[in-house]
Amino acid sequence: MDLYPQSHQKIELLPEHIIDQIKAGEVVDRPANLIKEIIENALDAHANQLDLHLVGEGMDLISLIDNGIGIEYEDLPLAFCRHATSKISRFDDIYRLNTFGFRGEALASISAISHLTCTSQKMGEKTAGKVTLEGGRLTSHSKESTSLKQGTALYIKDLFYNTPARLKFIKSKSSEKNAIQKIIESFIISNPQASFTLKWDDQDKFIYKNTHGDQKERVEQVFTPKSNKEQELVHFSQDFEGHSVLGFLSPNSVRSHSKRKQFLFVNGRLFYDKQIHSLICRVMDSRGWFQGSGSYCLFIKAPPSQIDVNVHPSKTTIKFLKHSMLLSMISNSLKAVLKPKVQQLESFPEQSYKTQTPIESFDAYSSNFSTESTNINYNFDFQEKNLPSTPSQGLQQTVEIKNHPTLQVVTINEDQFIFHKVKFLQLIFSFILEKEVEEINLTPLLISEPISLKEHIVTSKDINALRKLGFIVEKLDDEMTVVRAVHHFFVSNQVQNLVKLLIQSDYNIEGLNQINFNFSQSFLESILNDQWVSRYSQNFMLPLFSKKVEGLFS
Repeated sequence: MDLYPQSHQKIELLPEHIIDQIKAGEVVDRPANLIKEIIENALDAHANQLDLHLVGEGMDLISLIDNGIGIEYEDLPLAFCRHATSKISRFDDIYRLNTFGFRGEALASISAISHLTCTSQKMGEKTAGKVTLEGGRLTSHSKESTSLKQGTALYIKDLFYNTPARLKFIKSKSSEKNAIQKIIESFIISNPQASFTLKWDDQDKFIYKNTHGDQKERVEQVFTPKSNKEQELVHFSQDFEGHSVLGFLSPNSVRSHSKRKQFLFVNGRLFYDKQIHSLICRVMDSRGWFQGSGSYCLFIKAPPSQIDVNVHPSKTTIKFLKHSMLLSMISNSLKAVLKPKVQQLESFPEQSYKTQTPIESFDAYSSNFSTESTNINYNFDFQEKNLPSTPSQGLQQTVEIKNHPTLQVVTINEDQFIFHKVKFLQLIFSFILEKEVEEINLTPLLISEPISLKEHIVTSKDINALRKLGFIVEKLDDEMTVVRAVHHFFVSNQVQNLVKLLIQSDYNIEGLNQINFNFSQSFLESILNDQWVSRYSQNFMLPLFSKKVEGLFS
């Protein structure tokens, strides 16, 4: 209701066809979304053969013929009315869904912005029902004989013909075609029990035969080009508390974002989740995989009562009751099949990591950071006077450096290393400052980490400085601050120690000369699995039994 109408206008109820045109913007803002809706309807009707024909990237014609159960003659006009559905009868049914659709909005919205013809026949009927609609208005409803034995044929022409304002927001032909291709491929991948054919304009058909439920074979049909059939997909899975994850990764890397095949499904439904996508890419990057440019698909099965699909009309945003548990399942199952690669060098290379000359101020450091500027040698300086003196003996007696201000002995993949704590942190923070912290790199803490700072009052300068270095903090009072989120490098633990260290050093990263705590084993294992960190590991760690290390204690 408009509470403040203009003086010369009366408040009136909008006509149904205008309401449908407005609602169409929520459900059908481009051809790809329309195709998603009609394929979902066909699958809900138990179709296992779907034939698509598209002309002009769907703007001129979208045709879908399926062999589903069909629609009764009497019900056919109702299918194109708003909020008419056979999927639910009460609100609670939304949380027990085993179908894609339930709102009863899609067909009404589609018919409101196109010329539409629908023919449908039930098994055993001698004739089919047929309706035609123009701009949402029913123009005919009749019976006729067709070649269909069972199923529905839908022909949608002249999309957006009566809403020219929407045409301005249609993207280029290639963008629309890529979006359509991704939607269609998502249904092909997630429905191995069905056969699909796809025809673009006057080109030859693409045929995807059903794989009788074999999920891996269906993924290979879409992911693996004929020239790369020898490259096996990597498979990962895990089950826990009524939830399961099943995934496939392709070793093929694709530079073009539009050509990447990256899909998330829950109970067979395509959805988008920035946090899950970032997690998958991050784990694979850390294992030396495609750095976000390759193909993957993930199938999640969850009890319908523990997900909410009624978040947006497009039904591609899903709320999970146990989202954190699913993130852990995905991460653990991926790490189980992708083994990390940790460099093990016998000596440090001559080249140094490129960064800027050491400076005093954090503000200048973070604003002027450049990888193209003067070199700093981040290699170990083992001429420090406070190194422990002990017989060589392969450095088997390591207790002397247990609380060393600079060094630490660590075990990675059953191998021991001597680890330079200061050089390690300088490198990590240099990387974070160079890339700049974005939301995609931040991981919220399930339980906020409290930090007591009795000798330091946290100011806005501290909050901004910590954010640049990967820590989102909130000041509760003058003595208590909590960390809400951290850069994914630091998610394991050590949060309190790192924040206190940064505040006490006044964010002078280059000026660090000692660290009064050791890093935990789990933290180091997590961060050293990152591909970038591993690549530069020679700058802050050496095998414990290398000749260079032994020589330090001779």
